[in-house]
Amino acid sequence: MAEPIISNIILFIPYPGQRITTLHHT
Repeated sequence: MAEPIISNIILFIPYPGQRITTLHHT
């Protein structure tokens, strides 16, 4: 949460962590 920019990048990059990030954003 301290670095939302990184979370945004992860969402763009096809990474397994994307699912976790999407759940956090949703």
